[in-house]
Amino acid sequence: MAAQSKSPILRALASLKLAVVVIIAMALLIAWGTIVESRYQDAWRAKKEVYQSIWMYLVFVVFTVNLAAVLVDRWPWKRRHLSFVLAHFGIIILIFGALVTSQFGLDGTLRLAVLGSSRYVYLPESRFTIWRSVDGQKFEALVDQEVDFYRSAPSPEDPIRLPLGGSETLELLEWQPYGLLDRKIVRSQSSWARPAIQFSLKNNFVQVSDWLIQTTTNRMATYDLGPLRVHFGDEFIPTYFDKNEIYLQAQEEGIKYVLYRSKDNKTLEGHLRVGEAVQTGWMGLELRILQYFPKAEEIHNYTFLNYKTDLTQSVVKVRFRGKDYWVGQHDVTKLYTDQEVYFISYGQKRFDLGFELFLKEFRMDRYPGTQRAASYQSIVELPEKVDHVISMNEPLKYRGFTFYQASFQQGPDGTPVASILSVNYDPGRWLKYLGSLLVSLGVIILFIDRRKQSRAQLGPKNQP
Repeated sequence: MAAQSKSPILRALASLKLAVVVIIAMALLIAWGTIVESRYQDAWRAKKEVYQSIWMYLVFVVFTVNLAAVLVDRWPWKRRHLSFVLAHFGIIILIFGALVTSQFGLDGTLRLAVLGSSRYVYLPESRFTIWRSVDGQKFEALVDQEVDFYRSAPSPEDPIRLPLGGSETLELLEWQPYGLLDRKIVRSQSSWARPAIQFSLKNNFVQVSDWLIQTTTNRMATYDLGPLRVHFGDEFIPTYFDKNEIYLQAQEEGIKYVLYRSKDNKTLEGHLRVGEAVQTGWMGLELRILQYFPKAEEIHNYTFLNYKTDLTQSVVKVRFRGKDYWVGQHDVTKLYTDQEVYFISYGQKRFDLGFELFLKEFRMDRYPGTQRAASYQSIVELPEKVDHVISMNEPLKYRGFTFYQASFQQGPDGTPVASILSVNYDPGRWLKYLGSLLVSLGVIILFIDRRKQSRAQLGPKNQP
């Protein structure tokens, strides 16, 4: 007979009733997480609000204590306890492995342009950064901190205050997780205002229209379309690369343009007035100048939704010198004083891999007669100058990281211009493998022991 527990506390912690309560609580939390993800179309929100909440951690702590108490309650263990002990130890190790992954793991996105390299993974976590400049050329970092508005959102009654030096302070007043951006470029008389130009590029398949506004003097603003880049600056500084380039510069004669074609290494120059167009000579694209403001500033307005879409972004309302502004994730907002300009950035946390991957080639097969991608793969070059293929069913495992082929980006002509890789680092994986192995062994041993017991009960004459 198994030894009886002497402690009523141990008996309560090892009870089957506690195990049932914990399992029900766990099921309810998982169901709630599923509801949150379905309602908001946001897996990250479900993770932050449910799966990484204090309640989920509490349930797993109680579950672990219950499993450990059962093991202690059965001490000293006998041979017949082997399957029971292995299964319980395996579940405890599984829980510990999941905790290690949750706290120290990494799950992000790496974008590799074709014939380009990168070493930075962008994570779902957010960072708030602020720079200050007095001349538009040199920048001083004032704030760089991680923020978690899902768990600690600011409010007008309880704002987050960020000191900017001296008497200046930036207040975070409100957070909205799903905002639709309405971006406007307007004329301005501010001493910090910069030139802006609106252009369009169109052919039979695509039409792109956007603004380019300079952030500082002597620095070109760039719009990257993959195989084509558009530059705008008040100083003409052409630098030809391996892509098609358009350089725009405001002059008295109009907007000077220089078109560079990488295919035949030729350039075409001329001037355009607002409303005029020119054929670029590649992909059938036509360049048209829509508007030009000698001095302009950018204004952001947002419409808020109750769920996530591909077009929404997280938005924070900030107050500076008594005036409120909305700062969108992945955008940079400029706030001016008479002597200084502050650059406010609310973006994703960035992780340095410590090495670079180079995308040598991106291959894509389409379904016959359609433009839909049937399969695609990336041929990347590792730091050791070794090529490796990453496909949808063939990830790359390198230096503890796992790279999966997630998606891709296309240019105006439908040609892929960048590969999107999912990057995973799971330090708790070996613990989860070990826990799964122990649980499996426990089940196998239990099956063998039960089979032996059945044969023993049948007796020698009744056995097949």
